[in-house]
Amino acid sequence: MKWTSFILIAHAINTVKEPQDGILQGAAVGLGFGFVENILYINWYPELFIAIRPILCTGGHMLYGSIWGGLYAAARWNNVRAKDPGSYRFAVFGIFGIALVHGLYNSVVVYGLVFGFAVEGILLFLSFSLFLKLTKESPYINYPLSRAPTAIPALKRGLFFNRQSPILNRRLGIYLMYRGDYRRALNHLYIAIPRTVNREGIRFFAAVCEFEFLDNEKGKQQVKKAWGKLSDKEREKTRKRIKSILVNDTALLNKVNKIINSPFSDRRGKKGYALARELKERRVNKQHHYNPSIEQSVRGLSYDEKERLRRKLQNK
Repeated sequence: MKWTSFILIAHAINTVKEPQDGILQGAAVGLGFGFVENILYINWYPELFIAIRPILCTGGHMLYGSIWGGLYAAARWNNVRAKDPGSYRFAVFGIFGIALVHGLYNSVVVYGLVFGFAVEGILLFLSFSLFLKLTKESPYINYPLSRAPTAIPALKRGLFFNRQSPILNRRLGIYLMYRGDYRRALNHLYIAIPRTVNREGIRFFAAVCEFEFLDNEKGKQQVKKAWGKLSDKEREKTRKRIKSILVNDTALLNKVNKIINSPFSDRRGKKGYALARELKERRVNKQHHYNPSIEQSVRGLSYDEKERLRRKLQNK
């Protein structure tokens, strides 16, 4: 019932904007359920039990709801600009895991309240520890680049459960670039590319990583090609982003800036078909020895003069 009400509200009003929203809203649903449950139990159990229930049982509902709410929100957020079905499977597994934990308390409490409360206390301690992990060390927290030493272990923990996550792999790749570990960064960026909706930006960062350890003409062409596929708006964002990522590697930053600021890179801003047509026209003109002065002379001829000239050329 808690899960159903959470899902209906989250989808009807679209309240989940980021993973932290799922944690808070799942906890709110758990608190509401625990409050109603306590009212129903007032006439059934003695006052001491009612005094303890709001602490243990209501706290349990809150923590359990925050965990599966956070897992669901993370799965949904993973699929906003990417395709990550594995995250939804993990979210469903989280629901059944929490149901198992809750069911354990319900099963042992029949052997005595003291035993039941002891088990519930242990489960709450473990759940609260996991709750702190989700809120303070979540892999979905958008850490600044300066906190890369904190972000990298958190992202690795998240990838342990969902190795193909495009968002976690992309972020880990960016933090590794900031730390100068370009080879490992390239591996994670390549994993993120196939499932990401907007792939061109990640392709550019991957090309920069490849250019760093190749440092040859092929790597340079990869950077040019990736830069050429970005729109003007994406170029402005990427230019600022690459400057902050490579702040510790000024040599590579200068090389990349030299490539993307070259005259040739401006032409790459055209769409693929326009650039292909331009290159084709140049090859044709070169093949037929195109001369602008000849074209200008032909324009001054009348229609009859053009026809006579055409016949003479055909006879030759």
